[in-house]
Amino acid sequence: MGLFSIYTGIIYNDVFSKSMNIFGTSWNVTYTDAGLNYTQRMALGLDNNTHTISKVSDGIYSVPVEAFSRNNPYPFGIDPIWQVAGNKLLILNSFKMKMSIILGVVHMMFGIVLSAFNYVHFKEYYKIFFQLIPEMLFLSSIFGYLVFLIFFKWVRYYVNKQEQPRLLIVLISMFLSFGKTPTVEEGTVVFDAELQSYLQILLVLVALISVPWLLIPSPLYLIIKNKLAKRNRANYQRIEDDEEATANGELSGDAAAAQDDDQLEVGEVVVHRVIHTIEFCLGCISNTASYLRLWALSLAHAQLSEVLWQQILQRALMMQPLYFSIPFIFIGFSVWAVATIAVLLVMEGLSAFLHALRLHWVEFQNKFYVGDGYSFTPFSFTTILTGEGEE
Repeated sequence: MGLFSIYTGIIYNDVFSKSMNIFGTSWNVTYTDAGLNYTQRMALGLDNNTHTISKVSDGIYSVPVEAFSRNNPYPFGIDPIWQVAGNKLLILNSFKMKMSIILGVVHMMFGIVLSAFNYVHFKEYYKIFFQLIPEMLFLSSIFGYLVFLIFFKWVRYYVNKQEQPRLLIVLISMFLSFGKTPTVEEGTVVFDAELQSYLQILLVLVALISVPWLLIPSPLYLIIKNKLAKRNRANYQRIEDDEEATANGELSGDAAAAQDDDQLEVGEVVVHRVIHTIEFCLGCISNTASYLRLWALSLAHAQLSEVLWQQILQRALMMQPLYFSIPFIFIGFSVWAVATIAVLLVMEGLSAFLHALRLHWVEFQNKFYVGDGYSFTPFSFTTILTGEGEE
């Protein structure tokens, strides 16, 4: 857990709320005379298509296109220039939220794949076709598509692109506006509108087909298998029973009891399958949303770390004159270190551990882990001596 925390800190370039400028920022503002003239024109209310934002009436002034230099991105992690950006929180929140969705969907898909090993181990091969495949199709057609849109938006749309799609609206319109061609005005166009419309129709149909596929074939297969087994038992019973009872179509007490047990098992299978189908379909939505706790935890920790730095250590470091600030620096560092260890490492570390444990136990393991265990058998010398408990 500590190693993953260090890795995440490197990815987000966040060390005690500060960024490390190892490779040098990739941000390059290249203002030119023409760019300044454009800015002056916009300040006077003159529209110009070469600017990123032209809503001067709302008090929003544009930045020249020349200000956005398309250099190579920062080699690893977040560019440290975001520490001084006015929209730092907005950008990092969006990035962390998308990363949480991506990690969550990949994690759940991995759990579904692991269920295949259970089916092979217990020789329940029919579940591969009647459970694993429809579950994977349902999850992929909705949230797998969302992950694709996230990566596509990162690659396709850059900062001065005018019409950027709103992925949340895209996902909602995919169902509520089924069959409708996406429009730029609604912010639902990610790539070619016609191709996107056909693809989304196909994905919705796949998701809808996956529900009855997950619900019906598995209990139907078990019912047919159960009837065949019951027919075989009836044939054996017919041979062993009295010929007169068999001619009258009567069953022995054991056979009738077996028939009742078979009917009870079929009912349990159907109810179990209905519950599992509803739980999985609704769980795909709720479980994906649960992974957003990764974003919430990261946001809370980052803000808390920044508050501790600014309100304690930074105040001591900025005191003037220097000889007067030295004792306050020692005191401030002690308070900051104690607060960091007690709050961020101990309290928030325990909170993060509990959230991570829940994501593994519920969102991940419910895709493959059943955990029925074994029924409790009280210790008994009689059972051991007679061998009744042996299988």
